[in-house]
Amino acid sequence: QDIMREQPGNHAQYNLLDDMVKLLSDCSRSPSREACNAAQAVADSILEIIQGPCTLNQEKFALNTELIEIMNRMLRAQPTGDVDEEEDEGLKCCLLEIFEGLTEGQGKSGGKGSVVFERILSVIDLDVLQVLIMSARTDDDEGDEMSDIQTEGLVLLQMFCDYNPALRSEITLPKRIMSAMGTSVQSVEVVWNGKLQRRFFPVHEISEHIAEATRQKLVSEIDRTSQDAKLQDFLVWAHDVYAECEHQEWLSSVDIGNNLTLASIFSRTNQEAVTWLSFFCAFTINVVFLVTYTHTDDWKADLQMRVAADADDSMFGSQYLNTAKLPQEASAACRSSKDVKDGCTVFTPAEDAVLILNVFNILFSAFVLGLYIIVRCPVKFRKLTEHGVSKNWAIFYTVTDQMTLYYACYTILAIISMVYDDVFHPLLLLDIIVKDSTTRAVIDAVVIPIKQLAATLLLTLFVIYIFSMILFKNFAAQFASPDSMEDCETLWRCFLASLNYGMRLSGGIGDIMSHTLDERLMLDLMYFLIVLVILLNIVFGIIIDTFSDLRTQKLDRLNDTTERCFICGMDRFTFDSASNEPQAFRHHLKNDHYMWNYLNFIFFIWQQDRDDDDGLELYVRKLIEKNDVMWLPKGRAMCLTAGNDDDAEESIEVQLARVEKDIFEHMNVQNAQHMQFLTKNEHAVDAVKSGTDELLRLIHLQNSRNGNGSAITREASMRKVNEQRASALGITPSSSPKNGRPSSQGGTSRPSSTK
Repeated sequence: QDIMREQPGNHAQYNLLDDMVKLLSDCSRSPSREACNAAQAVADSILEIIQGPCTLNQEKFALNTELIEIMNRMLRAQPTGDVDEEEDEGLKCCLLEIFEGLTEGQGKSGGKGSVVFERILSVIDLDVLQVLIMSARTDDDEGDEMSDIQTEGLVLLQMFCDYNPALRSEITLPKRIMSAMGTSVQSVEVVWNGKLQRRFFPVHEISEHIAEATRQKLVSEIDRTSQDAKLQDFLVWAHDVYAECEHQEWLSSVDIGNNLTLASIFSRTNQEAVTWLSFFCAFTINVVFLVTYTHTDDWKADLQMRVAADADDSMFGSQYLNTAKLPQEASAACRSSKDVKDGCTVFTPAEDAVLILNVFNILFSAFVLGLYIIVRCPVKFRKLTEHGVSKNWAIFYTVTDQMTLYYACYTILAIISMVYDDVFHPLLLLDIIVKDSTTRAVIDAVVIPIKQLAATLLLTLFVIYIFSMILFKNFAAQFASPDSMEDCETLWRCFLASLNYGMRLSGGIGDIMSHTLDERLMLDLMYFLIVLVILLNIVFGIIIDTFSDLRTQKLDRLNDTTERCFICGMDRFTFDSASNEPQAFRHHLKNDHYMWNYLNFIFFIWQQDRDDDDGLELYVRKLIEKNDVMWLPKGRAMCLTAGNDDDAEESIEVQLARVEKDIFEHMNVQNAQHMQFLTKNEHAVDAVKSGTDELLRLIHLQNSRNGNGSAITREASMRKVNEQRASALGITPSSSPKNGRPSSQGGTSRPSSTK
């Protein structure tokens, strides 16, 4: 880019920027289709030269040439002669992008404005820009999409108003276009080159396919353990949501007639709605059963006859409780009907209504299964193949997906409930676990601590077996009741009786045995205290504690969702206390750090060709590819430094805080490694000492075998080594007696100089 302006080292310098401006000016003064195409090529070259941004080229074009005046004149001109309107609109759209390229990276810093911005605002006519935005619309239908030139014009207008808010009073656009400034054109704050900058961008049409159910799932399931983890997981979610939107966009391209597409039927929104319709059908069927289901008159007469026959029997209660003597109960072969079939014992008079609801329930559940296969399964298959999974395994994982199997089982159960037996209908109500997070937390309270619960229940079974053995060996005859005389005939039946009655009765197994205060006093008390009081309450305590933890986590997640900014992580109090305006935090969430604007910005970058990226967009693209969140303003917000001349200083303070944190963490790592190194050295020293002792032992053994009985100690060996080193350095060692002590008659000779 700089070579186009100057060529360092060359004797002759050629400034091609002036030539480009002159050529563009000549093309603008002779309107024709050929001149329009030439101007388009020159405008594309100028745009490439300034993007990055190349600050010197920006300043050269804005301050030392008439490029801004020429582009302002070209935007004001109407197509004449053989100029194609679409080509003219494309050229004007490129000119608007040049204005955006000139202001890239330019903004107020340290309370000072940008000379490039000031130069552009002093030349460009905002009225021309507004007319350009309004004239591009061909009709007054509010549902029409914004054209490219309208979108780029709104982006540029937003950039000017963000730099100088006083310009908002000069805007006289219609309400329908003003509303598009927050929908078709959005903004995000990005950390680029160490500074926080606001970037306006057009929302790509693929963002329209983000379903509300997808938004809710993202908010509820995203990792919120820390701000870094949340932002990184947000980038992971962005890939999944983008794949889902791409699939929905493909479905939108398939026309099925009558102005309908596959996306109008097979969508995530329809899927969520139909699942609730299916649940409503199942709920209504069970309500009808609850209100109308009754036994037949024959069954009631049979029961009354047996009760009358047993009226004189003193054991009537026990015979009544014996299910073998009760009337025949309903079976799968007995269908409910208005005309009661032979052998039927139950029926409902609302058979027709139940049949209709059953048909709708099956249709809805089958439709949900089809929706999931068409809407969700292709996205999962594509994700698996992109991660290197073979097609066969990707198909297997997609088919065996948890939710795919769930909807398939739900449909099969709905069919069985209608065709085979009504007893399966209540099971369909458990679908509420999948739909509601609170009911799902009840199940999670049992599933999450399953290991602790399993260990406690196993211990309970062992304890009950111990009591069963004691009862079987010593107190089997005390099951005196006619209903319980056979309960302890074998150890297995005694164990079942202790497990069944002992766990359910308030006083334990002693409640069904003969009353006594002597023999079984300690046994009954121990059973009651250990099994019913301690072990059962441990089980209940584990479940309750887990449910309490889940509830706390849910409240923390809710607080993080409603009281903290998703992007920067700062709380409501920070924004409300820093601003005098009411609802400052809400305004920040909606206008500065709206999480869906960031998702739309990511989609915009992915939809845009890589060659069309400017410096900031290419920077963000590369970081997203590495799942890096450095471009997101964590702990920073422009509204907290608006109007403050110390913006640069604040950014430096934030950077210093981060550096300090990194240094602290690095020092902790270094200290841990140092301690580990010292520990290893201590072990090495111990190993050397033990090796030295072993070597001296072997030398002493060798000398003994050679007849040399003089013992060599470690001190003597080290002294000998030191003497050899001293002689090598030219140092005369002192004479000493054999016992190692210095002689009293001679001193130690020292060298004249030592090193």
